Amino acid sequence: MRGRHCDELDIHALIEGGEQVFQYPLVDHDPLPRWSAERVTLMGDAAHPMDPTGSNGGTQAVIDARVLAYALAHGLGLEFYEEQRRPVTGGVVLANRQDGPEVILRLAHERAPGGFTDVEDVLPLAEREEIALRYKRLAGFEPATLNARRSWTVHPQPLP
Repeated sequence: MRGRHCDELDIHALIEGGEQVFQYPLVDHDPLPRWSAERVTLMGDAAHPMDPTGSNGGTQAVIDARVLAYALAHGLGLEFYEEQRRPVTGGVVLANRQDGPEVILRLAHERAPGGFTDVEDVLPLAEREEIALRYKRLAGFEPATLNARRSWTVHPQPLP
């Protein structure tokens, strides 16, 4: 903190004068058995709150929106949306509890607790790439999988 300056606030005095320290817990929930009831559904954090590992909460919410828009535009209903998204996001929630994509940081620490000069000596590039690819597949944004599946694009129809 030393060396930091903010015109509007004496950061050092604020920290040093603090009487209590609060910790904001990162909260997730077990995957839900369903998201939809009648004409209402959940999406984003309401459907699948997760640790913000790798910005996945936001990413998964964007994918939810695309799949939901696609399902509604093509008359596939909420069931289709839920069938496509619930298994994926449930897997991401559970994987994030086990380090998610940050497993690389844990492995590096376990393999070289005293530090290292070259990450390649601790975690070769091929291993790092495989870990990243596994997570991308799980989270639904691995390029080959995305390119092989149907597009979630919705083409606007002219208003009547």
